[in-house]
Amino acid sequence: MVSLYISVALLIMGTINTVLMLETMGRKRQGPGYFSAHRWLGRAFAVVFLGVFIFMLPRAAFLNDMPVSALVHALSGLTLLPLVLCKVLLARRYRLFHETLPSFGFLIVFFCYTTIIMSGILVTLFRVQN
Repeated sequence: MVSLYISVALLIMGTINTVLMLETMGRKRQGPGYFSAHRWLGRAFAVVFLGVFIFMLPRAAFLNDMPVSALVHALSGLTLLPLVLCKVLLARRYRLFHETLPSFGFLIVFFCYTTIIMSGILVTLFRVQN
């Protein structure tokens, strides 16, 4: 159940972060501190995601005997790591590619929802197997 709560926290942080960036990009007059809040919440998201990833990595070591829903969940999580790292790298190191950052942000939130809903919530709440 702890992983479910952390997953829901990741979804909430990702959703709030997406709304903050949409507010920053989509308005002529930006609210106070939207960009700064997006930056700090993004850092918190990355730290929590990496913690969950490191905690879940030993469970994904044996992909042979997993049910299909758990396999999709593990592969979505493994796909999410390069996206998060790529977005952080582009934001910090390669300033000329800043126009691509919103696309990476939407992909990250999409994969978070897909990863958590496809297996985490279905398996936990409805006991779906195979």
